Amino acid sequence: MSDLGNKEIFAENLNYYMTLNHKDRNDIARDLELPYTTVTSWCNAEFYPRIDKIQLLANYFCIQKSDLVEQRTNNASKISDDEYQKETTLRYGKDTLFLLENYNQLNEYGKQKANENVKDLTKILEYTEKKEKLSEQKTT
Repeated sequence: MSDLGNKEIFAENLNYYMTLNHKDRNDIARDLELPYTTVTSWCNAEFYPRIDKIQLLANYFCIQKSDLVEQRTNNASKISDDEYQKETTLRYGKDTLFLLENYNQLNEYGKQKANENVKDLTKILEYTEKKEKLSEQKTT
């Protein structure tokens, strides 16, 4: 039988990444704007999420979808916090992780304001264009 689509494996992996990231069901439900009962049903292997929710969770934990739906090997299940931090730093970079860590410390109002500020910054060319393009424009 294929590992893909197995509710029990998904639940095991979801609970694993929740523990690894020091998150509980309330955190997941609040941060991803999901019903608490839905998250609980996934954690208890009662239901299997749709692919868009699997992607949402993968993005949240900075992992691949396959990390949630495929059975982990024994070695993978023994990954330490330090190894996980090194892997995610290599995958996403220190700046991105710094932003995520600080963002996760914000309350709902703070997250709303941060999102608004980022949207505003992306509308300003000075902050979105590559430095090479900007320096070319300044010399002409």
